Amino acid sequence: IPKYVERETLISTLVGGSTNTGKSTLMRLILSQYLQQDCDISIIDPHYNAGKDSLGKGFDFYKNLWSPTAYERGDILATLKLFDGEIERRLKGSGETKPLILVVDEFTGLLSDDTVTEPLSKLINKISSQSRKVFVYTFCLAQQFHKDLVPSTLRNGFTHFLSTKSRPEVAQMLTGSKSFAKEVEQINGYQCVYMGLFGQPERLYVPNTTQKEVETNLISSTRVDDRSNSR
Repeated sequence: IPKYVERETLISTLVGGSTNTGKSTLMRLILSQYLQQDCDISIIDPHYNAGKDSLGKGFDFYKNLWSPTAYERGDILATLKLFDGEIERRLKGSGETKPLILVVDEFTGLLSDDTVTEPLSKLINKISSQSRKVFVYTFCLAQQFHKDLVPSTLRNGFTHFLSTKSRPEVAQMLTGSKSFAKEVEQINGYQCVYMGLFGQPERLYVPNTTQKEVETNLISSTRVDDRSNSR
């Protein structure tokens, strides 16, 4: 049964999962749908140069990203500043309504970098609290979660949660929910667990979305009705 979520509710989504459990596959699936709906995407991926399977590398073929994939510290800081400026511009009445999504891979790793911690935390909190009405959203991905790296004040700003296979204690740290952790523990194969701010966790099937499939779909896709475009 397909899971439909209006994109306006996905203001800020925290994505977890152990190494090689399909986080990049899941994000390729989600981001390819955003791109088919004429949204703008910007990616921060510190492990961009780690190989072809990195999330950032997976979208190298797409030449219309809102800003170039950032992987070095200076470029990461510049991207955060660029987003902050765009949010302020929209809040002041620029009239821009095109959805803009910031994707942050290795989120907790970046939070452990003293240079990046403050601007990243401030931007994520700003997106969580102010950006819904100006169509700016974020997805933050990580393997490990610890209260010292992701304090409750930051974690509680996320409205939706996704996880591929992970240790139950890590999944519970991700959301604060035991029922979410229990569903994550039962994941088998290409699956993830999804939970909204006030909903129950749901275990979902994740198609094996390859980079080649994403590229093919984006080249051949056509826009459909407005209601489908909001999902």
